[in-house]
Amino acid sequence: MPVRVLRPHHEIRLEGGRVNFFIMHTSGEEDTNPSLAVLDSLLDEVDGRDPEHPDVAIRHENGWTIGVFTRGRVIWENVEENQDVGPRHLLGLSRPEIKTLMTLVARGRMSEIESYPWLPGYQ
Repeated sequence: MPVRVLRPHHEIRLEGGRVNFFIMHTSGEEDTNPSLAVLDSLLDEVDGRDPEHPDVAIRHENGWTIGVFTRGRVIWENVEENQDVGPRHLLGLSRPEIKTLMTLVARGRMSEIESYPWLPGYQ
C-alpha cells in the first residue's frame, strides 16, 4: 500500500503546487505571486522611513502575514481570520532573517514560522 503524505491544513496548495501570496508595498499597492527576487527592493522601501507608510508586508492566502518595520521589527498575525492567537512580534532581526521569514510565508511553511520565539502583541 502506498504511503500517503498529508499536509497540515495551513499549507494550502493550488493547482500545480503553487501557493498564493501577496506583497504589500509602503504605497499600499499589492503584487500577487511576485518573484522572491523582489524582497530586497521591498525591504528597501522600509529603509525610506516614510512616517505615513512605515511598513511592508507579505501575506499568505490564508491570511497569515509578516509585517516589516524599521530597525528589524517584525509582526506576525492573521489579518483575515479570528484566531485564538493574537499578533506577535520579534525585534532587531537582520535583513537576512527577515527575508527568511518572508520566504517561508511565500512558500506556505507556517509551522516553521511558528517555531520562532515570538513575543506577544505588536511591541
